[in-house]
Amino acid sequence: MGFKREVFVNAPVEQVFQKIARYEYAEEKLDHIVKIEILTNSEVQKGTEIKETRDIKGRQVDAIWKVSDYQPNQRFTVKSDQNNLHLIYNYDFEEETGGTRIKFTGNIKTSGMRNLIYKPLIKRIIIKEDGDHLKKAKEYIEKTTQE
Repeated sequence: MGFKREVFVNAPVEQVFQKIARYEYAEEKLDHIVKIEILTNSEVQKGTEIKETRDIKGRQVDAIWKVSDYQPNQRFTVKSDQNNLHLIYNYDFEEETGGTRIKFTGNIKTSGMRNLIYKPLIKRIIIKEDGDHLKKAKEYIEKTTQE
């Protein structure tokens, strides 16, 4: 179970990749993200852990994302396993004339009886929160690369 998105960003692949991989856009452009903190390395790479704090109905909830694939300017994948909810977010980057195409795939898996029952609701919530994050990242990246 998952969802896919694709967006073209009017910026060089190096800048796009860096801003996505470091979640530079998240606190400013995503209303539900309160804070992003890189925990393990100053430079993002395979194995880096990223702490994300979300505001869910007035309550702050932390999730740890681990970088599982890191190929500079080509691919960035993070995984999170919290409360029997397993998420894999994969970003592929393709340099094109005038900018960069990002292809995103979000995979959502659940385990446990409670999550099995609520799986359709969980999927809707995640897509509602993260379904337009590429569009907002595009806005941020294009604005900050023109400044």
